[in-house]
Amino acid sequence: LVEGYQYVHNLDGYVANHPCRFLRSNGSISILAKYQIPLVNYSEITSLRRLRLANVTPELSLTILEKIPIEQLESIYVGALGDRGEHYNSYDPAGVLQEKILGLGQCKLRRCTFRMRFIGCFDQLKQHLPTLEYLRIDGCENVSSVHQLINRMPNLKRLQVSILDAIPKDQ
Repeated sequence: LVEGYQYVHNLDGYVANHPCRFLRSNGSISILAKYQIPLVNYSEITSLRRLRLANVTPELSLTILEKIPIEQLESIYVGALGDRGEHYNSYDPAGVLQEKILGLGQCKLRRCTFRMRFIGCFDQLKQHLPTLEYLRIDGCENVSSVHQLINRMPNLKRLQVSILDAIPKDQ
């Protein structure tokens, strides 16, 4: 137990002293917990091909996307934490996040994974997303929104969708 604690303590010290080296390699960043967000020196990120965001809220994910160059992203994974309200609209932070990410299908984005509640409001989304080849949605509550996306992705090679059942609020 003591050795394990010492390892964690040393790792925290390493991350504090070398945040980008720990989180970034080969044009890739993984932020897997909220505490890692302040450790990244966003001003040093000039080119990014892969981004993985997990266990952060849609609001924090949007903040991160505003700080980094996202036009060159080829792959993104978003596993956002969020509430499960009953009604969503395009101003919901999760909807804004999803629309912003899917819009990268106009640039270089080829792979996109949403492990979160999928809103499916695409008011500002371009008509065609020609670079998107792989889309995974875990948390879809409205199948018609997925159908709208399929029609916009002419080069789609793989689609994986998990449908959510309604969960009662008392659980």
